Amino acid sequence: MTTTAVEREVKLDVDADFTVPDLTEVPGVDHVEDGGEHELVATYHDTADHRLLAARATLRRRTGGHDAGWHLKLPAGPDGARLEVRREHPRPPHAVPTALADAVTARTRGAALEPVMELVTIRHVRNLVAADGTVLAELADDRVTAQAPGGPAQSWREVEVELVAGGPELLEAAVHVLLDAGARPAGGPSKLGRALGTPAAVRPPVRRPRKLPGLVLTYLRAQVDALVDADARVRLDQPEGVHDLRVATRRLRSTLATHRRLLEPALVTHLRDELRHLATEASAARDAEVLLERLPTELAALPTDLRSRASERQTIEELTADLAAARAALLAELGSPRYLALLEDLEALVAGGSLPPRVTDGKPRRGVRASVRHDLRRVRRSLRAARAARGTPEAAAALHAVRKAAKRARYATEVVVPRAGERAHVVVADLTQVQDLLGAHQDDVVAQARLRALAESALAAGAPAFSLGALHERLASSEEVARREARRLVRHAWRRWAD
Repeated sequence: MTTTAVEREVKLDVDADFTVPDLTEVPGVDHVEDGGEHELVATYHDTADHRLLAARATLRRRTGGHDAGWHLKLPAGPDGARLEVRREHPRPPHAVPTALADAVTARTRGAALEPVMELVTIRHVRNLVAADGTVLAELADDRVTAQAPGGPAQSWREVEVELVAGGPELLEAAVHVLLDAGARPAGGPSKLGRALGTPAAVRPPVRRPRKLPGLVLTYLRAQVDALVDADARVRLDQPEGVHDLRVATRRLRSTLATHRRLLEPALVTHLRDELRHLATEASAARDAEVLLERLPTELAALPTDLRSRASERQTIEELTADLAAARAALLAELGSPRYLALLEDLEALVAGGSLPPRVTDGKPRRGVRASVRHDLRRVRRSLRAARAARGTPEAAAALHAVRKAAKRARYATEVVVPRAGERAHVVVADLTQVQDLLGAHQDDVVAQARLRALAESALAAGAPAFSLGALHERLASSEEVARREARRLVRHAWRRWAD
C-alpha cells in the first residue's frame, strides 16, 4: 500500500545522558503517554555522488516499528515541511520500488541508486496528549548507530518532535522546552545528512560564474530546485504539481531572457527552447486540469431550465479523457532523454554557467535594476497594442501578450526583492494582480474554445448543447474590465519603480 502525508518535525541533538524534561509544560499538553521502545533498521539509498541528499531528499528501506516499508521524503514547502511517500510492507523488498525510483528521476538524472548507509535506531516514543485524548505530537528519543558500506560506525543521540494533530505553535513550544533542558539545534538536516555530511558538503564542487550577479544566480538556483520538487509531485499525482512545474519552467525561461546578456547567447537560446517545449506539455496538462475542475461546476450552476444532464455527463467524460491524455504526454516527456539533458544543463548553469567575454572581462553594461525597467516598458508597449486591438479578432491574443509581458517583468522584479525591499514587493504585487487578472481572462478564452468543441460533440451525439452555449456567452464578457484594471495596475507599478 502506498500512502502520502506531509510531516512537520524538528530534530535536536542531545548528549548521551540527556534527560527528557516534563513535556506537560508545553501549552495544550495534558499528559504524556509512553509509546514504547522500538528497534528500527533503515538502509538508505542514493547515487554514488549523493544526488538525493544534495537535492534535499532521502530514500530508505526500513524494518521494525509500525511503518516498515520503503519511505521517500521530499521537500514540501518553505516552512521545512516534508512530503513522505510510503510503500508499507512488513517485509519490504530489497529493490527500490519503481514508483519511488521514478519520483526521484529529476534528482538522480539517470544515475543508479545504491545502498549508501545503514542506520540502526533504538527509538523510545512519547506521545504528547491533550485533555480529550487527542495525540498532539510525538517525541522520538533516538539512539542512532550509522555505518556506510565498508566504513566505520558512528553513534549519537537525538530527539525528534513530529506534529500529529497539534499546530505549529505547539511544535515551537515543545522545541523551546527541549532547548531549555539542554538540547541543541540538529547538526544535520536528517540522520543520513548527519552521517554523510550536509548537502553543501556532498554536492560536487563547482565553478561559480565570476560576474553573474548573485541575485540572479540565487534566483535561478531556487527555480531549478522548484522545478525538481514539482517534477516529483507530478509523478506522484499530487495537487498543484503540474501548476508548480509550469510556473518554475516559466520563471526560468523569463529570467534567462531578461538577463541573457550575462550568458552565452547560444546557451540562452538552447535553454529557452527546451524550457518552452517542456512548458507546452505542462500547459496542456494544466489547462485540462483547470477545465475539468471548472466547467462541470459552472454548468451545474446554470439555471435549471438551461441545464442538460446528458451534455453535462458527456462534458465530464470528454474532459476526463483530455486530462488523462495530457497527463500521459507530460509523464512521457518527464521520462525522456531530452528532459534529463535539460536538467543536466540547468544544473550546470546554476553551478557555474559559461559567460561571454564582455561579461568576464568587464562590468555588465546594464544592471539588474535596469533590467526590471526594461521589462516594465515591454508591459506598457503590450498594453498599448492591446488597446489598439479592442473589438478585433486579435484582442484576446493581445491581452494574452500583456499577461506574458507582466509575468516576465514580475519574475525580473522578484530577483531584486532581497536588495530593493518594499518597493520591489509592491511592484511584484501589482504585476501579480495583472497576471492573475489576465490569467482569468485567458482561462475564459481557453474555456470558450473548449465549449465550442464540446457543443459540436454534443450535437453530433444527439445531446442538447444549449447549456454549453449559454456558458460560452457568459464567459465572453470579461475582456474590457480586464484591460482597464491591468492598465491601472501597470501604471502604478511603473511609477513605483521609476521613482
